[in-house]
Amino acid sequence: MTAIYNDYPYWRYTVSELGVRHGLLGDSPIPNIGPQADQYHKIKGYGETCKFIIDEPVEANIPGPESPEGITVFKKLHELLDTYKISAEDVHMISPAVNFEELYTSWCEDNDEKQFIGNRHVYPFYFLTEQRKYEYVRNFNHTRNKHLMSLNGAVKPKRLKFIKFCKNHGLMNNYISLVANYNTTDKKVTPIELDVGADELSKNDKAVPLKLMEDSWLNIINETHEDKTVFFTEKTWKPILNLQLFLYYGVGNPQAYYNALRSYGFELYDEILDYSNSAEHEIFKFSLISLQEWADKIDKVKDKMLYNQNLALNTNWKELFYEKEYNSIWG
Repeated sequence: MTAIYNDYPYWRYTVSELGVRHGLLGDSPIPNIGPQADQYHKIKGYGETCKFIIDEPVEANIPGPESPEGITVFKKLHELLDTYKISAEDVHMISPAVNFEELYTSWCEDNDEKQFIGNRHVYPFYFLTEQRKYEYVRNFNHTRNKHLMSLNGAVKPKRLKFIKFCKNHGLMNNYISLVANYNTTDKKVTPIELDVGADELSKNDKAVPLKLMEDSWLNIINETHEDKTVFFTEKTWKPILNLQLFLYYGVGNPQAYYNALRSYGFELYDEILDYSNSAEHEIFKFSLISLQEWADKIDKVKDKMLYNQNLALNTNWKELFYEKEYNSIWG
């Protein structure tokens, strides 16, 4: 059914609604949007403006999951738009990937694909607005018993590398976990559990272990994507909302994450962390300093930590960014 915005007709879908993620890959037929496409071409025939909006706030995968036949989500999406002759200039996609423009254009160039999605937009705060629904640390704790915290679910190469690094440097006495809640086919991977087991985490990965967070200083973030995708999930927002320092470890380009946070107004803790060093270097250096010394050092950045928490909690991100993107769609 056609919707109207500012007197313009448009169709709004998520990738799932278009049926091109997960279940409908490979040889599966593309979904039937014939009636909507007929309306689209009729309206275009009158010389009127209309839009196809693909609104995907949750998944940043480009080119997306791949079928056994080697066909990706974006390949299938291109097939859909091509089949129904939807003009690229009328196709708008909103993605949570901060570097969506770079990822999409690079994928098209590398795979000799026409750019069927003519307009790319970004809304990176879906997981922040969801995480704000949960309880958070309300009082700054100067007395903490652990240097580090890193809670990990799915088994991934860089997370295994991180666990190995911690074991080799005597850091496993911190709050470190790898509960192996998704891809556990590798029987050699032994789950490391702290506050929550695999079954519970699979049901709710946004729950916050407040006692652990307020009792540790530095949160090591192993984000979802290990490639060059810059995508903020709850893993990024938990330490910011709960008054912890943070470093990225298992991502392709940590500097891109730090730069993006800065661009959205968040402060980094340059006074006590050197973000130009590798995460392993900073983690090991951090662990050599006594907890009492950290309690003294933290005053240098306490105001920044409180500022970041307030910014994350009290900014209407949806209004600032989502409405901005919709306004840019409609000119």
